[in-house]
Amino acid sequence: MEAWEKARVDRLEVRVDQLERKNWERADFTLRLIMYGLTAAIVVLNIVMIAIAASNPGH
Repeated sequence: MEAWEKARVDRLEVRVDQLERKNWERADFTLRLIMYGLTAAIVVLNIVMIAIAASNPGH
């Protein structure tokens, strides 16, 4: 393999690594967004349940 071919392969490998890293970062962000959204929904649901239970002290 000639030097220019080796250099081109190296550049392509670096670019692939960058794209894979970006893809992993995007997937990590999406997962964190879903997890934080679910956590917030659970907290809000618990607050609503406590408010409903507090408004009906006879039950």
